[in-house]
Amino acid sequence: MLSGYHFWALAAILLALSLRHSTKTALLLAGSIVAFAVASPWVLPRNHQANVVEVLDFYEEGVRDETAITDENFQGGELPTTTEVKKRWIEWQPALNMVQANPVLGVGTGGYQLHIGQNYGMLPNFKKIEPDTNCGWLVVAGSMGLLGLIAFAAVFCGAYRTAMAQTSAAPTEALRALATGLAGSMLGVMLALLFSHVLVRGLSITVILLLALVSVIEGLSQGRAPAGGEDATVNEPASAADTPNGG
Repeated sequence: MLSGYHFWALAAILLALSLRHSTKTALLLAGSIVAFAVASPWVLPRNHQANVVEVLDFYEEGVRDETAITDENFQGGELPTTTEVKKRWIEWQPALNMVQANPVLGVGTGGYQLHIGQNYGMLPNFKKIEPDTNCGWLVVAGSMGLLGLIAFAAVFCGAYRTAMAQTSAAPTEALRALATGLAGSMLGVMLALLFSHVLVRGLSITVILLLALVSVIEGLSQGRAPAGGEDATVNEPASAADTPNGG
């Protein structure tokens, strides 16, 4: 998890999935989440700071006000400060401007960071910005345009629908449980992309693994063997007795 927003996204997904199981399970989980929120200031202060305080605070205090710096302000070593919206949100405006300027195909795959500072609006100081706080959806839209964004979203929406279908169609209880978890994972990826870009570093490998598992479960449900194996019911040659005229 790259931010406190991901914790609450996970909590919401678990509640939604538990409601499909039973109301009692959902109530127990909701009670656990409330207990965490109440007890975390004393039991887990670091988690409380990241998951509650930072999530509810959209502003950054004590920011040096570059526009108000004068010789008089520097007397006595005091610097003027101000309060501004956190840098993770400030970047959304130039990112939206980038999408508006290149709506169909974007600026090119991998070109978001290279072009975001060019004539698209005021950017935050990247030396002070929180790491991994780009909105993944805007990165994709700015890089590959709305066509790329639609295709990108379709991958995860399709995987979610497939996983949800396998929660009841998978041949075993274990696979149905796994399909439920994978459906939640697809929701998690889509929500996490609002607050960070999960297809970075080693995280992309995990996302690809989840997509592969969805396909594997669908194949098993339909009687297909996993890649690399053979399905005897498909490859077994027909005997003479099974064919007309023994041919």
